[in-house]
Amino acid sequence: MAKSHRAAGRRRPSTPPAPPPPPPKPPSKWRIVLEWIRLRMAALLVVLVALFFGIPNWSGAITFWAEPLQEIGGPIAMIASIVTSHYFVPAIIVAAILYLIFVKHPENLVVRHRWWAAVSWVVFGTISVMMLVVCVAGYVATAVGPRHLYKNQQAIIESSTTSVEPPYKISIEYDMTCPDCGNYARALERAFGENKDWVVADSGTIAGPSPNLLSETGISVFSYTESAEILLTGELSAAHIPYELKNAPNDPFNPSDITILVSEPEGPQ
Repeated sequence: MAKSHRAAGRRRPSTPPAPPPPPPKPPSKWRIVLEWIRLRMAALLVVLVALFFGIPNWSGAITFWAEPLQEIGGPIAMIASIVTSHYFVPAIIVAAILYLIFVKHPENLVVRHRWWAAVSWVVFGTISVMMLVVCVAGYVATAVGPRHLYKNQQAIIESSTTSVEPPYKISIEYDMTCPDCGNYARALERAFGENKDWVVADSGTIAGPSPNLLSETGISVFSYTESAEILLTGELSAAHIPYELKNAPNDPFNPSDITILVSEPEGPQ
């Protein structure tokens, strides 16, 4: 019994305190670079979008599809106006540069305001969606429904580029059984009438033209003069107006250098 009392009176030795944890290793340089890119990726993509607008052919395509939408009106016209505004590209460049400069993180890669990265991706996504909507809606507006000669197409046709002397003679005819051919042919006639390289020599209607004269694009071009053909096809291509060159019928009484026949297209163009 006394032995058990002596054992109970003994004190247990105290355990030494645990050593402090080692300090965290600083991140490697590669990790810092990757984190820098990850945090700023959206802003870098916005800069690439701005550079995209600086390439004439690509920016011209966006502008081409946006202009018909501005004539339609509504919210889609507002989006098209924003994308083609002269302030759009400078604004996104300034915003991206400010983001790259002021949004930083400490050396331990802990970002206090991570929502900045989310905001940058939202901005990039919004810009991308706006561009996609303008391109798709512009194509649909020009390819589906009654044909219409938009202002940008009209301006391309009206512009004189070669100063031909004397000007070429062009005839514009249309199939009277086609519902929108008359208005479209008259719009083409007015546009070519404003171009100094062309003189509208004749125009009229054709009732039930021969099938071999018709084109799936709705525009048949019959050329009697090679130089006039080169000029006309270049203008139609620049205006994004689909056409098809056809063998010109033998007509000794045709006073024109070239003839356009407007018919109903087969499907959207």
